[in-house]
Amino acid sequence: MSESDRASFAAYDVELCDRGGVHKLQAAFAMAELARKAKLEKMQAAWCAREADIDARLKDANDVLARTLPADREAAQMSVDVIKEERRNFYTAQRKEKVQLEGKVRKKFKAALAVTAARDPIAERAKATAKAAIASVLAAYKDKAAV
Repeated sequence: MSESDRASFAAYDVELCDRGGVHKLQAAFAMAELARKAKLEKMQAAWCAREADIDARLKDANDVLARTLPADREAAQMSVDVIKEERRNFYTAQRKEKVQLEGKVRKKFKAALAVTAARDPIAERAKATAKAAIASVLAAYKDKAAV
């Protein structure tokens, strides 16, 4: 049996066993979760690099502030304040991106539920189960994000 024959047989087998679109929902859920994790890892790497850059510049600015004469302190303090404001903006943007990512995941799950429900009337029963699973995963995601 060739690889393509195995794939079509597996797809046919899943289609036969898929009562109420549960397997389709699970597959959509798994794909959305993998996409979310990959995007989050990519964002985490970018965030870490940006945060390290801001921290290094803030440390340098504080060192300059500590070495300046009282007459030049105002300019050095302004530099420190600008970097601190940039840091606050960075953290705000980071929180917004996390919220947007979570919203995109919810939209994908809702779309998968709608498509499955439209194709199969039995899916209404599976819909409640899928919603509960989605809610538990999103709650776990929020718990991880809070840590």
